[in-house]
Amino acid sequence: VANVNTLGYARTQVDFQASMNGVSVGAIRRAADQFLAAAALNASAQQGGASALGDLLDRAQAAFGDPTSDTSLFATLSTAFNRFGELASDPSNTLRKANAVQSTQSLLTQLRATGQQLETLRLEADQRLAETTRTASDLMQSIAAMNQQIALTRASGGDATGVENA
Repeated sequence: VANVNTLGYARTQVDFQASMNGVSVGAIRRAADQFLAAAALNASAQQGGASALGDLLDRAQAAFGDPTSDTSLFATLSTAFNRFGELASDPSNTLRKANAVQSTQSLLTQLRATGQQLETLRLEADQRLAETTRTASDLMQSIAAMNQQIALTRASGGDATGVENA
């Protein structure tokens, strides 16, 4: 009970067998709920993925700006449309032409900056994916080595619970 909250702790059970000399150790095995362990690992992986995705999406949304702000991409787009609407009502007005061109230039500048921020996020996501893939590959190699060690230990009649708990 003392180790119930210890991460990765699994109780070890010893099976005793009657022998001609008294009692001998028959088998040592790990007493752990593999279903719960797998469910915990799966939930942890999903939480990590959702957290990373949420972070990237929050930052992508920030690149577009607050829709209620006068400086957001949406406000700049709206201003450009309004300027062209004003120009459409009086196409010969030089000031309206200049305003339409200026608002279009502002929109294009902001689109370019937003695009660069999104490209930076994409590159970061690619880097995170590559790092996660490397980590997963390293862990799988470690698991394969432990599986070999467990198989050899069991084949020789030894106690593999230490490796199983690792």
